[in-house]
Amino acid sequence: MFKRPLIAFFVIAFGVLVPAAIAQAIVPEQPRRDTPIVLDGEVWDVEQIGQQVVVAGNFTQVQITRGGATVTQPGLFSYDANTGEFNADFRPIIRNNGGDPEVLDLEAAADGRSVYLGGRFTTIDDQTDGRVRFRTRMALIDTINGRVDRNFAQSGVNAKVQTIERFGDDIYFGGNFVTVYDKQSGSQINRPVRGMIRVDAATGAYDQSFRYESRNDIGRDGTFGVSNIEMRPDGRRLVVAHRGAEIFDVARGTTTDAGGLAIISMNTDGQSHSVTGFEALYPDPNDPIQEFFHAGQCNDRGTQIRDMEVSPDGQFIVLVSQGADLGFQCDTITRFPLSDSPSRPTWVSRAFDSVFAVGIADDAIYVGGHFRYLVHPSAPSAYPGDNGPNGERPPRGQWYIADPEDDRPAAIEFVNDLLNPGYVYPANQIGALSISTGKGIPSWEPGSDAFKGVLALTVTERGLLLGQDNGRVNGIFTGRSAFFDDNPNAGNPNCQVALNAGGRPVISWVNPGGVSSWDVVGNGTVVGSTTGTSLTDTSSAAGTSVSYELRYVRGGTNQVAPCGSVSIPNVSFTCTAQVVGDDVQISWNDQGFTRVAVRRDGSYRAMVRNGGTSFVDSPGVGTFSYALRGFVGTTRFDADCGSVTIDDGGNGGPTCTATIANGQVTLNWTDVGASEYQIRRNGSWRAGVTGTTYTEPNIGASYIVRYWQAGSRNDIACG
Repeated sequence: MFKRPLIAFFVIAFGVLVPAAIAQAIVPEQPRRDTPIVLDGEVWDVEQIGQQVVVAGNFTQVQITRGGATVTQPGLFSYDANTGEFNADFRPIIRNNGGDPEVLDLEAAADGRSVYLGGRFTTIDDQTDGRVRFRTRMALIDTINGRVDRNFAQSGVNAKVQTIERFGDDIYFGGNFVTVYDKQSGSQINRPVRGMIRVDAATGAYDQSFRYESRNDIGRDGTFGVSNIEMRPDGRRLVVAHRGAEIFDVARGTTTDAGGLAIISMNTDGQSHSVTGFEALYPDPNDPIQEFFHAGQCNDRGTQIRDMEVSPDGQFIVLVSQGADLGFQCDTITRFPLSDSPSRPTWVSRAFDSVFAVGIADDAIYVGGHFRYLVHPSAPSAYPGDNGPNGERPPRGQWYIADPEDDRPAAIEFVNDLLNPGYVYPANQIGALSISTGKGIPSWEPGSDAFKGVLALTVTERGLLLGQDNGRVNGIFTGRSAFFDDNPNAGNPNCQVALNAGGRPVISWVNPGGVSSWDVVGNGTVVGSTTGTSLTDTSSAAGTSVSYELRYVRGGTNQVAPCGSVSIPNVSFTCTAQVVGDDVQISWNDQGFTRVAVRRDGSYRAMVRNGGTSFVDSPGVGTFSYALRGFVGTTRFDADCGSVTIDDGGNGGPTCTATIANGQVTLNWTDVGASEYQIRRNGSWRAGVTGTTYTEPNIGASYIVRYWQAGSRNDIACG
């Protein structure tokens, strides 16, 4: 979803034309706080069109300002790239006769203000003239006023569009469709296609001269079609990621082996774009990763290319994939040269879990997905590494374990570009890679709390746009979309206020550049000054409501930014933990809490509601630390209850032993009447059993037996 950078561009600020910053190698880790917040669903693409940022997906609810009003806006909205202001004039109503609407991909039009849409939808009401436009899964719409282009209406398809690519006067659509509705003759004609079409960028008229189809579908899930289309900047190579084993040229009646990935050689004379040749991107047969995109890989799922990008100079392409980490191409980021005859990859970098999105900047590659680790710069050389002259695998002892949390010996092996645990670093669902080596850049680690993962990345002249399926990036609540803005002149300090765990107001903001000090004002009085970007108000009285603002000097001008208001609660939260028999009783003072969460050793134990002030826990034998988290509405307060120790009282509480014989380790433990016991090895779940014994091959590990009684979790150490 990379958009090619302009040599320079300009924005209008205060009536003066000023150059905007070009994205650097690494964008800031902290996303902006002034952009609208998508509250539900998933964001599948984010693009900057002119000065509008357009967000697309299957969401329905958008909070137009942080803490402000929420509007129903399914699948599509836009906001100003400079101010973060929600575009109230861009309110198209997208519907899908077969279910919920979903916009899966966006592509900028040539006019610099319109955008092509692809996805699952059948009608669009642009709220301009009271009429509903029928648009079967492809449309062109103005990002300023939301008006649907009346001319771009000649074609549609019978199933979802997943990818769009424009070059000159042509635009390519790819997806799971098999029929195009061709309306050029005045009446609708259904024409057979399979996964990919080319249409006129102005009218949408179907181009019958371009007929390449994905055939011989791969994968056990039965899906087919085209997932990504990318054109080299010079228009000479069209790269297609698809779910077939071959590409069929309808015009020539020929079939070419192209397992999941194909390059179509284009002839561009400025007037026409005809197919003159075809090349499959297929590895060297002597290479240890041959059959790179064929069936039988990725746990028999077949091709799982989730995203791909051509570099700004058109010299290489980067692919990201999803799989079960059981094939050489699965869960990887791979760089191929984009030449007339590409052979082996420049490098292959492992992510140890699904990679969904990639964006290429001038000096770094950004990747997003479901992964938690990336390759550390200290790791051995990336693929092809030091393989033999004919691509032989190295000796077995030189292989590495793929997953740092999977301790099965040689369970998931690769050649010498896979990494042992000492060669990875945490990268929660988003990270940056070196273009030359494919190894990670640990200094950039914002992190995401997404469930499925980071689903979209777009590099722009301003920085990096992100789409995901949850709410936080780098710990900041951004919703399903985020903007890492590299332009120091964009936006304002985005000041906000929230209560900390002790009930005190914390005022925080970002420095847009050019500010050396700040005054924080509460109810008209300065409560503190700082050179940083946060301040805790310790002077305002408890039980009062305070409205805050920032006062500062920027560009020689005195400026004020609102931060919001809070009510400071009058709460003093204390708790104690004491042993009563074989149990622990936790007690606390009632401060009007709506609910109190009990935590043991950092893990949630129970929620006490309706004004309760005590809880009895049965943790078993050992030393345990307790803490409480109380809530008054949505405000959180924490209290430390201390630690307690429970011994077996000489009664020989539950015990577990581990014995080793004939290469097997056997666990035996006391039966305490639990319905099930969980076996955990080195902190990870291994099995659930109903008896009091368990055996498995010995690998030299630490074991515990875990069970529940009366809603309480208990562990027995086995050694």
